Parts: sequence; structure tokens; C-alpha cells
Amino acid sequence: TTLRSLGTLVRTQPRLRTRSLLGALSFASVSALFSTMAFLLAGEPYGFDEVQIGLVGLAGVAGAVMANLTGRLADRGLAQLTSGAGAAVLVASWAALGAGAYSLAWFLIGMVAIDLALQAIHISNQNIVYALAPAARSRINAVYMTTYFIGAAAGSALGAVAWTSTGWTGVCVFGVAAAVVTALVWVADLRVARRAVAVPA
Repeated sequence: TTLRSLGTLVRTQPRLRTRSLLGALSFASVSALFSTMAFLLAGEPYGFDEVQIGLVGLAGVAGAVMANLTGRLADRGLAQLTSGAGAAVLVASWAALGAGAYSLAWFLIGMVAIDLALQAIHISNQNIVYALAPAARSRINAVYMTTYFIGAAAGSALGAVAWTSTGWTGVCVFGVAAAVVTALVWVADLRVARRAVAVPA
């Protein structure tokens, strides 16, 4: 019965579908980075050890600082704009990460940017999907978070495949492709939201 009700929510709530996909794709893009960055930093030109790689990874913590700001913007009715900006930053972050193959400064900029983007998308997603059916919030959360982490797992796996096949270039190509599709899904969600507003009550 519970599983059937989850299916009903997915079928009857188009924005749950678009927002879940938005979350999954954005997390896939970010997970491709986190699953392969150690390989990049351990090799040339960096040659970092485990401690140094861990310290570089801490740069992403800056994104967590933005979580409260993102939440406040979403609460003010700017969730759509916030997630759109997050999608744009997600795409741009991969340009910095690509340059990060030879520049630690660019890599750090990309790390901070990609984490900020994920926070913006994820928090605005939650703000939107929870408002779709407040009485079914726990079931909506189950659908959204399951899809979200499926995206993370897929991104990690595909990022590793990309690294094995074509190195950091392959990872960046996959990451930016997932980011671009994220932006396209945001555009689709915007259209779904406008249609919902246009439907008479």
C-alpha cells in the first residue's frame, strides 16, 4: 500500500518528477568529482598525499555555509530562481575544475562553486516538493531522497568509468554534461510550474 501510494505521488505530481530528476542529476555531477578527485590530486602535477587531498576536500565545506542563505531565499519565494542560479553555477564550476588539472587555485574555486551549486539546488528542491502535498511530506521526501541518492551512486560509478577511460578530461566531460542536463530539467520544471499556475482552481 505504501509503495502504491508513492507511485501515485510520482504519477500525479509532475513537479515531484522534475525536481527529483533535478536533484539526481546535480548530485550525479558532483559525485563524479568526489569519486575521482583523489586520483587527480595524487598524480602529476600535484602528487598530494592522503592528508593533503583531505585538506583540499575541505574547500567544499564552504558550500555548507551557504545552506542557511539558500533556505532563506527559498522561504521568500525565490526557490525557482535559486535553483536556476545553482544549475548555472554547476555548469560553470566544471570549467574551473577542468582548468584545475594544472592549477590548484582553479581546482579550489571549482570545488567551492560546485558545492554551492548543489546546496542551492537541493535546498530549493526540498522547499518546492514539500509544498506540493504537505499531508504527504514523508512520502514525498522518500521519493525525492531515494532519487537523489540514486543519482549520487550513478554519478560516482560513471565518474570512475570516465576516469578509467579518458582520465580527468573524461570526468569533466561527464560532469558538465550532467550539469547541462540539470539546467535543461530546470527549464522543463519552470514550464511545469507555469502550467500549474495557469490551471484554474
